[in-house]
Amino acid sequence: EGVRRLPRQDRILPLQSKRDESMDTLYPSDLMEEAVEEIQDLDWPFAPGYLEGGNQQWNRRLMRRLRRGRFAVQAELDLHGYSQQEARNELNEFLKASFGLGLSCVRVIHGQGHHSPNQQPVLKKRFPEWLRWRKNAQYVAAFTSARPNDGGGGAIYVLLRKTRNRKG
Repeated sequence: EGVRRLPRQDRILPLQSKRDESMDTLYPSDLMEEAVEEIQDLDWPFAPGYLEGGNQQWNRRLMRRLRRGRFAVQAELDLHGYSQQEARNELNEFLKASFGLGLSCVRVIHGQGHHSPNQQPVLKKRFPEWLRWRKNAQYVAAFTSARPNDGGGGAIYVLLRKTRNRKG
């Protein structure tokens, strides 16, 4: 009782289903690829041999972006086959030159030590020390081990400080 039918123009129509029709032709292999892509986007700071540091390490958002490879790598240095002294000198010059060019993110490949004596990663162990060293710390804002598809535990992303004359 007391119910009356609304005029046709005042009726609220049910929402149309926003079903994703692309799901109709999705194959199991597509789902696997999608799952793997999602896994690669996860942070992996607890992996064995993971490196992270720098004076901007406290900035969690910046570190997450660096860890996930969200900065474009603008230059790369490969230190395979170098002695410790040669590698340190090359790294010092590379960071200085990259900073001077106004680059913001570089990748350094130090290797995983598979060809080192006793299969120990000699360069990798020294990297945090070298990047925090006063001569290099003036250029380095933060660093993390690279994502697996960019070298993983055998490479490192280095986020450089902004130069004073750089805008943005």
